[in-house]
Amino acid sequence: PEVLKSGSRFLTRYLEAAGNILEQFGKLNGLTPNAQERIARNTGDLLARLAEAFKAERESLSAQGVMLLAADLSVLDKLLKMEGH
Repeated sequence: PEVLKSGSRFLTRYLEAAGNILEQFGKLNGLTPNAQERIARNTGDLLARLAEAFKAERESLSAQGVMLLAADLSVLDKLLKMEGH
């Protein structure tokens, strides 16, 4: 369903980007203490925002899933009623 496609697009886009950032961060060396602190702070801030984006996406996908289930249940209920069950 479309909900899975949406979730997959989100994961593909952001999970790969987060992995790349962490990999690059781990390879940094030889920086001044000020530069290290600035990069660490920026990376931490970005990862916190990314965590919030993942949380919001999960909630959105859950809400969409609930709506789809409710619609399917409604259709099934109407079919059963039409057939006298």
